[in-house]
Amino acid sequence: DDEEKEKLLPKLRWLSRVSYLGKREKEQIEYLKRVINDEEYLFKNEKLSKREMARHEMNKKLLDIIQKRINLSDHVDGYNMPEAYVKDDGTIDKEKREAALNARFQEEKKGPSEQEEWEDHQITKSRAQFGARDK
Repeated sequence: DDEEKEKLLPKLRWLSRVSYLGKREKEQIEYLKRVINDEEYLFKNEKLSKREMARHEMNKKLLDIIQKRINLSDHVDGYNMPEAYVKDDGTIDKEKREAALNARFQEEKKGPSEQEEWEDHQITKSRAQFGARDK
């Protein structure tokens, strides 16, 4: 009995750590989002030093990289083998089969094309602007 506990202990520690790190990662991402939003809200009309601006931009870039990494890990390019619909006893699992049939195809989300960016740039250039630019 004691030997079984000793054999299971490293695996239980590893599972506990994986669980903790997953929760901790989500907490830290939410904290970073709150920090960025708070800084933007509190300092939107303030002039910040170069160091403060660099730190804020670094935090925004870090959050962007994290979100891209999460999106990449969610989506895998290539073919994914479907799950088996056959149960251990040899019968077909109708629920899994229907779920696969009803699953929607998800297109890859891409940003605006070069053409769309150029069009947006041309539209902003063509708009009339009035008043002083040193506000």
